[in-house]
Amino acid sequence: MAGWNRPRPYSTTAAALSEVGQGISTLFNLAMRHQLCRVMILSAGCMTVAVACLPLNLASAATGVAHAAASRVGSPPAPPPPIITSTGKHVYQDGVATNYVGTPGQFTLSDPGQVTGYIYSFGSPSVGNPVPADPDGTLTLAITPNSIFELRLYVQAVNGSSPPSQPSLFSIETVARANIGALAWWKLNAGHGTTATDSTGHEHRAALSEGQAFSCSKSPAPDGYRCTLRLNGQGDARTSPALLSIVHTRFSFSVSVWVNLASCTTRCIALSQEGTKVTMFALGYRAKCALGKHGCWAFTVRSDDNPATRPTTVLAPVGRLAPFGRWVQLTGFFDAPHVTLTRYVNGVQKAQGNAGVVPPVTNGIVRLGSGFGGTNRWAGKLSNACLFFNALGLVDVTTLYKGNATHPQNGCAALFDLYP
Repeated sequence: MAGWNRPRPYSTTAAALSEVGQGISTLFNLAMRHQLCRVMILSAGCMTVAVACLPLNLASAATGVAHAAASRVGSPPAPPPPIITSTGKHVYQDGVATNYVGTPGQFTLSDPGQVTGYIYSFGSPSVGNPVPADPDGTLTLAITPNSIFELRLYVQAVNGSSPPSQPSLFSIETVARANIGALAWWKLNAGHGTTATDSTGHEHRAALSEGQAFSCSKSPAPDGYRCTLRLNGQGDARTSPALLSIVHTRFSFSVSVWVNLASCTTRCIALSQEGTKVTMFALGYRAKCALGKHGCWAFTVRSDDNPATRPTTVLAPVGRLAPFGRWVQLTGFFDAPHVTLTRYVNGVQKAQGNAGVVPPVTNGIVRLGSGFGGTNRWAGKLSNACLFFNALGLVDVTTLYKGNATHPQNGCAALFDLYP
């Protein structure tokens, strides 16, 4: 990998660089006089000038300047703009709301010219380190949209030490029934194996760490499953890192899981999503809780991916019965417009609080049975964990706990039928 895009030796003169600089400066000044414009990056060997607003009718002229500059200083010209194609099981159409929120997509990058890598970003073109292309000159990105808002994928191609190509754009748009969409659903009832399958078909598989296993018993859990995920307090099940997090924490979301706690002396997390430094949200239990001598069920959301920032937590007292050895359904809502957290236990609202600020977007992984980096591990069993984009309604809360006629007891299955 080292040196794959190292600039080639070149020779230049002060006069050549001066001429190139004057040409780019002239184009930039002309750009400022027009309203129709687009981002351009002009490079010539060791010389790179970012033109933030370039009129469309000067695009070909700018490309000519860049190619002329590259010719003078010994770098190859920029390759043509890359082609972005939706491939795989779930096909997206450029600029068309094709799939539900949470549906994974594969996007293959290719180029009619010879390329060694691609630069890609969301929101706007950016210059960064290229990601090497496969031997055939292509690169496939796995992208799972996590909100109903347009996701703009910009891609530029590079060839060795060439300047980046003009950016290509693919607009990824999604829809969700009633603005609610299933993001992931792990039944955790496999009975065998080392991977928890995402039953939405969205392919968010969770790999079990060593010592964790699926366990079956004669008595089913309240959701109807006899087989559940057994955790010994020494591991978890976790999804793989991705370009986008499963839950978009800047928008409303809902999380739910059936839990059976064997033991906990401090804090134990049943379901969470991590940022780069901390746990961004978590459902779990706190043994030491001022609201009750038997501890509290906790729902926590952080406003910043920073260990120094104090998280917002809503606590629901366990009550008279000790929490150990019995099944309980934990559900948490984050309402982004009102910046509130709501905690439900067995379908009943038990606590609500204000988060203060809207949490940032994070690209972390989801963990079943622990928090950030495998901390605060769960000892006991988990079953039927599901995540949704947006906050569920009160009727949905009841359905999530009790199920419906089609799916008695199984609330995740019932809601997935409504909000695939």
